[in-house]
Amino acid sequence: MNKPYRVGVGKADITCLLYGKGMMGYGMHENVAYSIETPLYVRAFVIAQGTQKIVFVVAEICFYTIALKEAVVKTLQKQYPDDHYSDANVLLTAQHTHSGVGGYSHHILYNLCVPGFQQKNFDTIVKGTMEAIVMANNNMQTAWMMPLCCKRIG
Repeated sequence: MNKPYRVGVGKADITCLLYGKGMMGYGMHENVAYSIETPLYVRAFVIAQGTQKIVFVVAEICFYTIALKEAVVKTLQKQYPDDHYSDANVLLTAQHTHSGVGGYSHHILYNLCVPGFQQKNFDTIVKGTMEAIVMANNNMQTAWMMPLCCKRIG
């Protein structure tokens, strides 16, 4: 018997420009941002079966840090206490772009060329991630997992 799932998707803007500040990951002080060529987004997918939920997020940043994940999970736990969100069911991933903001890590080496920790960038990523997750959670629809049938062709 096929098991019903509920699936939701969400997308939010995480574009943040700190004029003249370094971008993440290049390791070159001269690689700074003066304008925005294209906006950066975060996409969230919430998948539920019964009372169990998982969150899968993909962001257009270099990587998610431990501090970012802690902030997102903490906010999820406050906003959705009955959904039991934790490190075990929240997966945050990134496309690993070096053309995005930097300075959102609590580890100094990642922030050397920015320079330093940038609270605005950190807050923008957390806020956008939460907006995408909330949108996904609010537009969940029933989906059905179909059994995979494998046939050898040829």
